[in-house]
Amino acid sequence: RKLHILVDKNGYIRSSCVSKWYTKDGSRVPHLLKGIDGEIGSLTGDRGYDQRSVYRTVQKRNKDAAMVIHPRVNAVMSKSKEWTQRDRHVQKIIDDGIYTWRRESGYYQQSRVENTFYRYKTIIGKNLRARTEEGREVEAKIACGILNQFLELGRAKSERIG
Repeated sequence: RKLHILVDKNGYIRSSCVSKWYTKDGSRVPHLLKGIDGEIGSLTGDRGYDQRSVYRTVQKRNKDAAMVIHPRVNAVMSKSKEWTQRDRHVQKIIDDGIYTWRRESGYYQQSRVENTFYRYKTIIGKNLRARTEEGREVEAKIACGILNQFLELGRAKSERIG
């Protein structure tokens, strides 16, 4: 099974869903967005979300949403006359390189999601234990609620020395 989560800019899990291991990540975006009220300001995702359906789904919720989705290695420009956000990302990567694009686009915010998955796997565990689909969904929602409560209790504060 595969767990999909939607994390806000503060690191809180806003939505989650479970799918079979072979399900494409991008196909879960409509399910993740169902649990979100209001407009989506931005969406950041890895290459698994570089799908036309993801862009369309987010733009239905907010046509001005900033989408920072890592283009696939073989990404090509769209054939439309008007450039899309994705076209601008692909061109930036061609012109300035992937590392510049990642830094300037805000793509490194995606590491917040990776960190959340790390917290989930180390605190909750790597495997879902429930036997039914409904049970797995409930298990994932409870686990996400627990992780959000941990954030409420406090975060480590670090300071630069020197």
